[in-house]
Amino acid sequence: MDDTKTAVRRQLQKELITFFNTLQLSFMSVTDRKDLELAGYFRTELALKLMQYLRVTDAPHFYGLPSLERTLRGMVHVTAVPGWSSYSVIMEPFTICKKYLAGLLEVISSFYVEWRGNAMSFMGKGVTKCTILCLLHLSHEMMAQAPNMDWVSLWFLPCDNSEEQFTSPQGLAWLIPLWVDRDPEVKFTSLAIGSALTSLEAGCLALAESCQNISGGLWGTVMNILLDQSECSMVRREAAFILQNLLVIPLPTEEVKDSIWQGPCVHDEESGLSLTGKPALQALLYHYHFYEHLNEMVRQCYLGRYTFDLNCSLGDSLVAEKNSISDFDDSISSWRPLSNQSQSPSSQSTSETMIISPAHSLENAVELQATTSPPASVIHEVPVNRLMAQGQSDTTTTPSSSPQDSPRSTIRPNQCAVVTPPLLSAVCGLLDNLLIVTPKDTGTALQQAHTLTALSSLVSSSLLERCILEMKSPLPRSSHMEYTKIQVLFLLQFISSLSHLLQSCLLADTQLVMQDELLTPLLANTFMVLSIRSKNGLEPELSAAVHQAWEDLFHLLATLLRKCGRTSLPSVTAALAKHWIAVIGMVTSPPSALVLCCALP
Repeated sequence: MDDTKTAVRRQLQKELITFFNTLQLSFMSVTDRKDLELAGYFRTELALKLMQYLRVTDAPHFYGLPSLERTLRGMVHVTAVPGWSSYSVIMEPFTICKKYLAGLLEVISSFYVEWRGNAMSFMGKGVTKCTILCLLHLSHEMMAQAPNMDWVSLWFLPCDNSEEQFTSPQGLAWLIPLWVDRDPEVKFTSLAIGSALTSLEAGCLALAESCQNISGGLWGTVMNILLDQSECSMVRREAAFILQNLLVIPLPTEEVKDSIWQGPCVHDEESGLSLTGKPALQALLYHYHFYEHLNEMVRQCYLGRYTFDLNCSLGDSLVAEKNSISDFDDSISSWRPLSNQSQSPSSQSTSETMIISPAHSLENAVELQATTSPPASVIHEVPVNRLMAQGQSDTTTTPSSSPQDSPRSTIRPNQCAVVTPPLLSAVCGLLDNLLIVTPKDTGTALQQAHTLTALSSLVSSSLLERCILEMKSPLPRSSHMEYTKIQVLFLLQFISSLSHLLQSCLLADTQLVMQDELLTPLLANTFMVLSIRSKNGLEPELSAAVHQAWEDLFHLLATLLRKCGRTSLPSVTAALAKHWIAVIGMVTSPPSALVLCCALP
């Protein structure tokens, strides 16, 4: 009889949580103000009940994995909507966040940290994935609800009971094993938590301190992940965000005693010389062949649609009939999935910090993995390492197969993951901050590696026009429309990020942009993008993205003419003349005129 009751209770719990998850998804289409309030109250109350259920029935020591995972999956749905903690009448939002954090850290500690990860077992894999995703959502909710910035310490795990760590609390060190987990979704989500925490100065300091005893330290670890060609773009993108955030805190030009922030620290084994701050940063970039790796990313970037349907799309037929776009070869047929398990876009809760103005890159790509050979150009393998990052043992000379060493290893063709536009958008943000921290050194490196020219060559107005045609035409299946929409958003996001980078380059050194091989095709593509008509046939989200790209391009043109008008004006007028009618028609429309006014200095 007891077994029957237990089975009925488990089935009822499963059906209820499934129903609640479906109900919350239906709330996403609610627009009425009163209904939104009611949905908010329901979501907060459900969050409190799930937290109570997690602590009483699904406590980690009971090891009821299926029940625990279902509860956590419900919590994922609850916390996915910003403001989910704001509607309780008995508890403050930040208090709810703290209770959630304590419970989730207990789960991740029991099922991951104490088991030293899941490298030897799949036990609790779903629990780990749901818990990490809840923590990612929670990090952004705490940013919004915290009364002050002093909340990062709440994320620390206490020291365990072993004698060797009795006086050394774990802090944020529990995040690091998750960064090298074998599941790409766990890697991406845990790195996104690091990205969110490092958007605060306290998070940067705490994470750097927690990585002191890890090979390579924080800077070396994150740099390795970013430059690892075998990692998926979502993972590498979050590593770029963390580096971007670390650069916000001013770096010393030389070692400063008793400074709470030294930045990267490196040590030369042969000479015994140690570097910190900006010199150490430059040494790390040189050691990892950073700019050569960036150029390789550009060469491996795939601008096409992230779908495995090999049938010709309606947009291709439309373009062929119009005979207006013929210079883009959709090479989707050259890619094959390794399996039929395609990843869905993960949580859009990621953080990055710009030094001048914050910008959030929220879209994630559905990743592909190439089974064909990469481009013929291969990054030169790094010679024997003399430069040791802080925390790395001087006696460690045996080549390691760990993920930290992957950029220094030879990448086999079937290990190269596809580089996506969102990754390069994050790279543009990273270069923007590098240019502000070390303008002279970064400018020289960008010129020598021709990185700006390579990035600008990816701006394909013809591809964007083809996708816009698809969005304005009825497609055979709704999935085509969704894939095309994602592709357009990614391309527009990259255009905006590149525009910000080029604007910073003009402010630092106009010669970085005033090069014919860069400026001429860039201006041609710029005015073609500015001539896109977005008011007819596009949904509001896409129209807003187009308008944002226009605003960023107008800012770039304004900066170009203001900084070097005499030399750039002939090129600008020549490019504008080819698209004069279309651009004037766009500028005179009311929404576009407003965008233009916002972009004017």
